[in-house]
Amino acid sequence: MINPKKVIEEIAKSCRHYFLESTFYFHHNNYFRYYITGNRISKAINNYNGVQEQIDVIKWFGDFWLYIHIRFEKPFKEYNTFITISVFQGEENDDYKVQLFRAEWDNYENEENHPQPHWHILSNQRLERSFDELIDLFDLDKEDSFGAEIKEEKLKGIDIKKIHFSMNGHWATNGSHVHRINDEATIVNWFKGLLGHIKLQLEYAIR
Repeated sequence: MINPKKVIEEIAKSCRHYFLESTFYFHHNNYFRYYITGNRISKAINNYNGVQEQIDVIKWFGDFWLYIHIRFEKPFKEYNTFITISVFQGEENDDYKVQLFRAEWDNYENEENHPQPHWHILSNQRLERSFDELIDLFDLDKEDSFGAEIKEEKLKGIDIKKIHFSMNGHWATNGSHVHRINDEATIVNWFKGLLGHIKLQLEYAIR
């Protein structure tokens, strides 16, 4: 059986070395929901399932910021685990940092449609934000003239953030792209590997 407190303690312990510009730990409420926190906190807008809300993010490195939310639900005898990790980019005083992507692992009882774990790509928000700023800069009415054309162009493309990109699809061996979380070690090892991988790729991208 998964012990939520033990999982959180092990993640904080094993991933602390990835955070050199802020402390790294979790705070929680009474409903087995844990949120990342540290001594260098800033604000950002989290886009999750079509809803935007302001959240606290912690400094990771450079101008990258991190948000982590872990919740444990116990519908039956065992806990189901749901993990969200979002990476943001922006200045500390920018409360509307760009959300680049989100990694998720949702441990539903019967999940067949969406791969688990998976990625959500959100970096097109930078372009959408630029469009909105352009409209505001020239005081354009979104329903008239150029403002309406920009709005129409935005609607032509697919909403890529809805796509669940598989993180662990075993297609080459005819396996499943849906993986269950069955033990504490799986969660901790995934966290360590994922944070290390993301950090390495971000460092490569900004060279």
